Amino acid sequence: MQELYEMGARKFGIINVGLVGCVPLVRAQSPTGACSDDLNGLAAGFNDALASLLSDLAARLPGFAYSIADAHAAGQLAFADPAASGYTSVDAACCGSGRLGAEEDCQVGSTLCADRDKWAFWDRVHPSQRATMLSAAAYYDGPAQLTKPINFKQLARTTA
Repeated sequence: MQELYEMGARKFGIINVGLVGCVPLVRAQSPTGACSDDLNGLAAGFNDALASLLSDLAARLPGFAYSIADAHAAGQLAFADPAASGYTSVDAACCGSGRLGAEEDCQVGSTLCADRDKWAFWDRVHPSQRATMLSAAAYYDGPAQLTKPINFKQLARTTA
């Protein structure tokens, strides 16, 4: 990031690491279909270090502005209350095969869910189009709990 800054970049919109321990591929490896607390803990640790790094850079580099979109927190909110986001499934893949639709990649002939907008995951590791759209809207101009220190809209409006 410092190299980008030295080349003239001043605004940085960063999406941190989400709940990688809750993607269908990982859940399918658990006998109960549970998330991996270990993987989610590693992601949280990385996210803390990222926030600290960006704060330090902002303090040292004139004109440096940033926004961190909190994919980890967004996932926690969606998984805690799936219906609030319009989901009926937050643990399985819409496109795939096997347990939780996560034992094989999404490919021609794979089983597809009936209503893609009701699923948080498109395939065994990627969010669905709806999940991506909800996240983008939240990071751009949504609740302050999902972007720090400012949202992406505010970042776009800052002057260097």
